[in-house]
Amino acid sequence: MSEMLEGVLYAPGSSKSCQVWLQLEDGELRLLVEGNWHSYPKPSLSSAPALGRMPREIKLPDGGMVQAPPSEELNLWLDGGKLSARLAALETNKWGILASILLAPLCLFGVFKYVIPALAISFAHYVPQAYINTASEHTLLALDESLLAPSQLSETTRQDYLNYWQGTVSQLGLSAHHYHIQFRHAEKLGPNAFALPDGTIVITDQLVALLEQDKEVLQAILLHEIGHVEHRHSMRLIAQTLASSVLISYLFGDLSGMADLFAGASTTLVQNQFSQELEWEADNYALQQLDKLGQDGESFAKAMEKLASLAPSSSMERWLSSHPMLKDRIDNARQ
Repeated sequence: MSEMLEGVLYAPGSSKSCQVWLQLEDGELRLLVEGNWHSYPKPSLSSAPALGRMPREIKLPDGGMVQAPPSEELNLWLDGGKLSARLAALETNKWGILASILLAPLCLFGVFKYVIPALAISFAHYVPQAYINTASEHTLLALDESLLAPSQLSETTRQDYLNYWQGTVSQLGLSAHHYHIQFRHAEKLGPNAFALPDGTIVITDQLVALLEQDKEVLQAILLHEIGHVEHRHSMRLIAQTLASSVLISYLFGDLSGMADLFAGASTTLVQNQFSQELEWEADNYALQQLDKLGQDGESFAKAMEKLASLAPSSSMERWLSSHPMLKDRIDNARQ
């Protein structure tokens, strides 16, 4: 016969309660209530999993509930060898708690740093082209309504660049229809070029002016942008962002403030480091294509030097910029 445990009995559908004594027998629970014994077959009872040192609640078949302080004997009787019993033991073990505090952040970092990016690579190759085209059209439309304006370059200048670019993609065996360029004026963005997922490459007037109409230098930048498209970097970033958001929401639930704080930090550092990897990949793609054209990486290095003259690197750039440090990229191009 087991030891008697003290508990509280709550009447069905009421907050009325009274002190009771519990006796745990094989296959049944016996309650001593106001001098009278009541027996309940174990299969007729239900209980929530143990949670640390919170009291255990046992639901009776008549709708009543017994609440008792947790103990190893009670947990073992209710849960047996189930996983919940082992988890309850871990939750009350100070070394287990300490290990969880240390390992949980490391596991989360591993998921965000390695698992999600790896899954994003696989996801990117299965996105239908129709979705990519639609997403690109909407993105360009939104930019035209906010940051971009019609190009102020002369028709002759634009056509000159278009002809040069068509010759480049033809030499590389790429589709001029797929990789077509568009010019925009962008006071806020400044000198810039970016590729949309469908292959559209946008060049700002400010970049053309910065490069002083050096076509080979601009060519190197555009080949870098093609690298983003060829490797489906935009889709990979979208997949990573969505997966990160869903996982954060799942983990933090109603803790919206904590989730926002964590999301902001992880998005700034983890995603930007992932983006740096993509920039290196696009850089190397551009250098490979320049080699096919019989050119070295000097034109790419010159482009980076032009950009470096506008935005000198800082000691925090490696961590807080979505692009690798410009000096590193210049050195890589000249190797």
